[in-house]
Amino acid sequence: MANSQDGDHTLLERYRDGDEAAAKAFFDRYGDRILSLTRLQIARRFTARFDEFDVLQTVMRNFLGNARQGVIPSREGDVWICLRRLARSKVINLIHFHQARKRNLEQSISDPELVEALETSSEHDAVELADLIEKGIQSLGPNESRTLLLMLSGQSDEEISNDLHVTERTVRRYRAIIAEHFSRLEC
Repeated sequence: MANSQDGDHTLLERYRDGDEAAAKAFFDRYGDRILSLTRLQIARRFTARFDEFDVLQTVMRNFLGNARQGVIPSREGDVWICLRRLARSKVINLIHFHQARKRNLEQSISDPELVEALETSSEHDAVELADLIEKGIQSLGPNESRTLLLMLSGQSDEEISNDLHVTERTVRRYRAIIAEHFSRLEC
């Protein structure tokens, strides 16, 4: 059982020895601090792509995974410094990932006619389009729905195939099913 008075090294040693309560105590000790720090570092335009909880989960998984293998900071105060650096590094990597040419938010809509249509559409048109998309997604199968969401997030066929554990040919088939499905929906 982890004691709230335990130091970081004691908690990490207990975790390394298999005490899951120590991992929870460690998470409780640093989770909110990492969330607060990360929240300040994520620009508003990236919040649709990832959030502070994604970063927290990765930081804790990496840090505790290393601790399980015996890799821990040498001094007690270095734990927060290490967690802070991991969180900052993860945010920077995610920003670079989402700024990549194929995922760049500024390039998400490239068709000039579509951009003009979206800029001149009324609020009523936007609501109708959102309803149509929601109706379409709900009537797709689970693989096609997931494929569509990954497509909308800017992922390539290769990335989608890796995520779904299928071949790229299967992803192209899902895309064809999605296109046919949406072409049959009434506007």
